[in-house]
Amino acid sequence: MTNNTPITPAAASHTLSLSNRKELHLTGVSEVLAFDETLVCLKTSCGNMDISGKSLHVHSLHIDDGKLSLSGEIDSILYKSHAGRSKKSLRELLK
Repeated sequence: MTNNTPITPAAASHTLSLSNRKELHLTGVSEVLAFDETLVCLKTSCGNMDISGKSLHVHSLHIDDGKLSLSGEIDSILYKSHAGRSKKSLRELLK
């Protein structure tokens, strides 16, 4: 038996592109949980993500495609497990 549930682009893959700690482009974003000028909280296909910094500004958000672009002074990017129990930093994920 096959699963006929379509795979949305947001659930298919997750990529992160950070340029000079000022421009961030993401794919695999399924929901924006909260945002202001110092914190953007997202739900991605790899778990929840918190982006913190100063003067953060979301330039584009296309939930249907799972794409988000933002700019500002990015200080940290933190992934949380799907269960929300453990937190992993980008540095830990790259090990």
